[in-house]
Amino acid sequence: MEKRLRESGVRRRVIHFPDYETPVGRLIKAFFLQRIYFDARGVRLLFTANRWERVSQIERALRRGAVVILDRYSSSNIAYGVADDLEKRWLEDIESGLPQPSLTILIDIPPREALKRKGRVKKLDRYEKNVKYIERVRSAYLDLAKEKGWKMVNGTRSRGELEEEIWTYVSRHISRVAARTR
Repeated sequence: MEKRLRESGVRRRVIHFPDYETPVGRLIKAFFLQRIYFDARGVRLLFTANRWERVSQIERALRRGAVVILDRYSSSNIAYGVADDLEKRWLEDIESGLPQPSLTILIDIPPREALKRKGRVKKLDRYEKNVKYIERVRSAYLDLAKEKGWKMVNGTRSRGELEEEIWTYVSRHISRVAARTR
């Protein structure tokens, strides 16, 4: 997506979460590597704090008119937290105050297929090793997508097909936002 935006002359900023380069991100990485333990609420608070560490960069990019792509943002924390049987309202509350996305695209893929693909390129983390848990996460994501009106794409298709469909959603969204600001 970033390449397409660049080729189209669109100012952009991509931020991936968790961001392991920050102090909180290093704690999250240690948690994923099972070097330290946090309970479900503690982990969700860490993920939220990790986003707060980058909020000034997000806001600065938005002020400069950039398209900001946030990979695994607040909705990820909510979906995983719901899968951990935490209250959705509490999860939404801890995310409040962060910049909100104007477009969210969910790439939906059955957990077993996603894990099979991911396992080919890197070791699975502590969550990914538990297929039943990932199925609960997917269910929470699907509920959120329906509730919030997100765009959804079928993640079982080829990378090229996914990129085209996502680009269609993004380019249309950029055009609508640009038309409103004229």
